Amino acid sequence: MADEARFLKMSSEVGISQASACTLADALRRRHVSALELTDVYIARIERLDKSINAVVVGDFDHARDAAKAADIALRAGWRVLFSVYR
Repeated sequence: MADEARFLKMSSEVGISQASACTLADALRRRHVSALELTDVYIARIERLDKSINAVVVGDFDHARDAAKAADIALRAGWRVLFSVYR
């Protein structure tokens, strides 16, 4: 329950963007969030912030969403090695 409460506190765009890779990987493993949900949060952040900083040359967001969907399928099938972040 404490893990769920901790994740809910960071489930906003700001919370997710400030979370460590280990925290996000743990949230994925525990299925508190999907890879697609995380990807959508970061895409929304890029779309909002890039207007002023112009840092993204090519926003291949469709490919990013497809890769996130594939990661979610792999995670549900029990693949863990896919996520390259270990604790």
